[in-house]
Amino acid sequence: MYRLYEPSSHYVISLKAFNNAGQGVPLYESAVTRSITDTSTPMIPPVGVQAVALTPDSVRVSWADNSMTKNQKTTEIRYYSVKWKTSYSTSGKFKSADTTALSHTVTGLKPNTMYEFAVMVTKGRKSSTWSMTAHATTYEAAPSSAPKDLTVISREGRPRAILISWQPPMETNGRIM
Repeated sequence: MYRLYEPSSHYVISLKAFNNAGQGVPLYESAVTRSITDTSTPMIPPVGVQAVALTPDSVRVSWADNSMTKNQKTTEIRYYSVKWKTSYSTSGKFKSADTTALSHTVTGLKPNTMYEFAVMVTKGRKSSTWSMTAHATTYEAAPSSAPKDLTVISREGRPRAILISWQPPMETNGRIM
């Protein structure tokens, strides 16, 4: 991080990756530095984030906003962004939703899957950092596809016996018994 920039100034930052074969394509991003008189306190991220599975495809996420007193009626518009992804995801891509309440029910999730959730508060042009993460695993659901590769073999010398084998369904949605 560089700290030699002038306050209240606009900058265009260029970033390039390079390796032994040479330089890559540059990425440009603009930024404006804060003024020296900007002494506003940063937003505090939501705390006590909890995630509770409700159904095989939904989780309720709730939190507290410590920047508000217990019975404070807010006069400023503030909203909360909730982000989530599967805990085993390596892509780093989150889905998100916004709300003005202190809880949000996330729907459209996969059954029997662990998710991680985080919350951020925004008021005007100021936003907090993301909260600590909370985890929840959605409930199991009935398998959404049939078993595959079914094989039935009659047993030689045993006319009343057969051998049956199969592979589990693609979408088990839980533990197959």
